[in-house]
Amino acid sequence: MAALLGLSLTFNGHCSDDSREQYQQSIQKDPGEYAGRYLIEPSRKLHYLTLKEDGTAISEKEGRRQIGFVQRDSRMLRIYIEDRNRPTGLFLLSDYSAKDWRGMWNNSVRILKKQP
Repeated sequence: MAALLGLSLTFNGHCSDDSREQYQQSIQKDPGEYAGRYLIEPSRKLHYLTLKEDGTAISEKEGRRQIGFVQRDSRMLRIYIEDRNRPTGLFLLSDYSAKDWRGMWNNSVRILKKQP
């Protein structure tokens, strides 16, 4: 839970113009080693998330497919699906485990489980 609080504080923190510019230069558009297909849990219906190497993010739930994009820096993976200005998903890279990657999805704690 402390990691999620840190995630929230990191996301909402204020930056000076110089640090903001340096941060924007460090953002990668691809998910890097985190590319793949994930199951989002818990969810009442099967909910899959695909992170492509070109930076595309695809959310699939109940036959509905939404396409967004990924931003990655040295600390966090941000996934934008519904709103291009506010991330739908926030996952700390330091918490990554293919079996149990906990983070935030639509302001709720969720787990990404990498699929074969």
